[in-house]
Amino acid sequence: MHVIEHHIQREIIDRLKHAEHLRFKELKPGGMESNIFMYHLKQLIKQGFVTKTDIGYTLASQGLRYVDNLSSDGNRPHAQPKTICILYIKNKEGDTLVAQRKTQPFIGKYMLPSGKQRLEESFKEHVRRELQEKFAISEQAIRRGTAEIMLYETASHVLLTHIIGQVYEVKVESVDTPPETERYVYSWHRNVDKLDFLPGTQELIKKLHGTKGSFFFSYRN
Repeated sequence: MHVIEHHIQREIIDRLKHAEHLRFKELKPGGMESNIFMYHLKQLIKQGFVTKTDIGYTLASQGLRYVDNLSSDGNRPHAQPKTICILYIKNKEGDTLVAQRKTQPFIGKYMLPSGKQRLEESFKEHVRRELQEKFAISEQAIRRGTAEIMLYETASHVLLTHIIGQVYEVKVESVDTPPETERYVYSWHRNVDKLDFLPGTQELIKKLHGTKGSFFFSYRN
């Protein structure tokens, strides 16, 4: 995968990662000469990372794929499936904990909470860490199955994300709503079927409800 090296181009990508669209004056850093900034913006447009619409600039297919593969500790992409845990967390009132995305791709969509597995971390260590660090949950997580999900940009059919997830169900007595982060807004919902979910999420929830034993779930949009 192509790596964006120039700091101005990386700044453009980073700003668009946190917005659906930005106008030119919103996108350009203060104090930077317009002709220099426009040169780098045009380079990103030419390479298929950014596109201009009637309401501003936004990430194109290659840009959406690029930001989805950025490492969490920098701006370098890694082209490989992401190994994650997917958490189906329910409280005693029957509410489900969901996360709304604040960044591209699929900005604004809801999803089940998840987290990337670290090197040298077992499945059990992984889910235990995610529950404790993010949600202060110590209840036991029951592994329900494995999910492989590949999501594509509709118009170009460019692969945006490819995940392999271990799916866990967790039942808790009562947990406060987790604080908002740079990437997610968390909330509890009773009627999750009415939410605008990430593709594949509703299907995965139905699989959880309709399967008693361990399952394998595969989804491509």
